[in-house]
Amino acid sequence: MGNINRTNDASEQKRCIDVNIRETVTGESDHVMHAPHALTIVGCQLAAEGLSGTPTVQLKIQRFVTGAGETQIALGPAVTPISVGTSGPVAFAFSTTLLQAGDQVVATHAGTNAALAQLGIALVVQATQDIKSWDF
Repeated sequence: MGNINRTNDASEQKRCIDVNIRETVTGESDHVMHAPHALTIVGCQLAAEGLSGTPTVQLKIQRFVTGAGETQIALGPAVTPISVGTSGPVAFAFSTTLLQAGDQVVATHAGTNAALAQLGIALVVQATQDIKSWDF
């Protein structure tokens, strides 16, 4: 018998997408993950090293809408990451958590003359349905 999502306990249904982005600058957008099927974002933490100025990071969904093209949806407010040596990882609060198949999650960097030597993003996701329709 095949293993479907509900045969796993709650912790086995989740997976962590761990991304390391190096040398970011103001105005840059970096790819974090691709949603191959419908997902729910369960949690996220940001950790930074080598801060210059006061950089901010905002996670966004890039979604293609037929007839309208690409649209961006903010996952939550922009946050100012703090050096991991100062306070540890920063939790990210979400305003929306549902991803559709084919969505891209990107990190957009802002701040006046701001940069990061390294940004770590840990994004925990869980499938929203037992049978997954892959987008490729």
